[in-house]
Amino acid sequence: MLHVPDQTFPLGLNVDGAANFGPTGLVAELGWAVGERDEVTSHVFNLGAGPRWTGRTQGKVWPFVQVLAGLAHARVSVETAEDIEVTSSSTHFMLQPGAGAVFLAGDGWGIIGQVDYRRVFLDKDKTGESGENDVRVFIGVRFILD
Repeated sequence: MLHVPDQTFPLGLNVDGAANFGPTGLVAELGWAVGERDEVTSHVFNLGAGPRWTGRTQGKVWPFVQVLAGLAHARVSVETAEDIEVTSSSTHFMLQPGAGAVFLAGDGWGIIGQVDYRRVFLDKDKTGESGENDVRVFIGVRFILD
């Protein structure tokens, strides 16, 4: 789930990969969220990378924190009464700190819960705002390959 000002995106997909060097690592992430309101379909894509710290222990819970920098791309489309689709899109720089935990469920996999704050930096001359504050809540499956 992704919440941006004035809209909530209830569905999304997120894929990330990390190279770990002990408790620290580098992570890259690609995400997508979709929502519809008043016959307007909106898609938000994100691409980011940055450092991640993971508290790997002998226990079943591994907490982590990360900070990603990258791009957020929003696309909005509406179909007119004449069956013509009108689309608008924009891409902006983003910073996304977040935290979560992996609950180990088996050999090489776990359930992940994560909360992220995303600051999208906007061009005030074009949008009237200097930035946008988003919140993302993520629940999914993480495969652990190392």
